[in-house]
Amino acid sequence: MYAKSWFFPDIISILPLEILLNNGNMNKLTRFSRLGKIYKVLRVSKLMRLIKTLKARSKVSKHLTETLKIN
Repeated sequence: MYAKSWFFPDIISILPLEILLNNGNMNKLTRFSRLGKIYKVLRVSKLMRLIKTLKARSKVSKHLTETLKIN
């Protein structure tokens, strides 16, 4: 599953394009190389949203368990 979905973007994001493509016309290539960094930021933000959602679900589950507890 990983190889079909995230593998290629992960490989692209770690390539040091600034070093590999060191020539005079770097403006467009430099912009392209930033796509990997933007991709990483988007993945981190997605992870943060997931963590926030899991925390909210955990709190709801905890409160529900306490409310339904029969002693």
